[in-house]
Amino acid sequence: MTTTEQPVAIVTGASSGIGLGVTQALLARGWRVVATSRTISRSNDLKPSPDLVLVDGEVSKKETAVKVVDAALNHFGRIDLLVNNAGIFIPKPFTEYTEDDYNRVMNTNVASFFS
Repeated sequence: MTTTEQPVAIVTGASSGIGLGVTQALLARGWRVVATSRTISRSNDLKPSPDLVLVDGEVSKKETAVKVVDAALNHFGRIDLLVNNAGIFIPKPFTEYTEDDYNRVMNTNVASFFS
């Protein structure tokens, strides 16, 4: 596969769990990946390479989405797949959520890159 034929993915929540597994699986299958999470640059499992760009950021913030898309287009010239995996959980009953709690959960788990 040539560089121009390699598909490009963005994976949110890529520093652990499913997001990390998806990122590793895509890389192993010849994809180029832009991986993002709040502190992905400190990952012990992922290191930047010609096929992997790491972008720190809060996916609930529009500026992070812009930064990640720009990284994909600048480094790889295209985007073929978005794995919108990032999610948060606030460990208290939903009935005790404040408006800020609710907005944080919805912006991260639902809206994120569609903001």
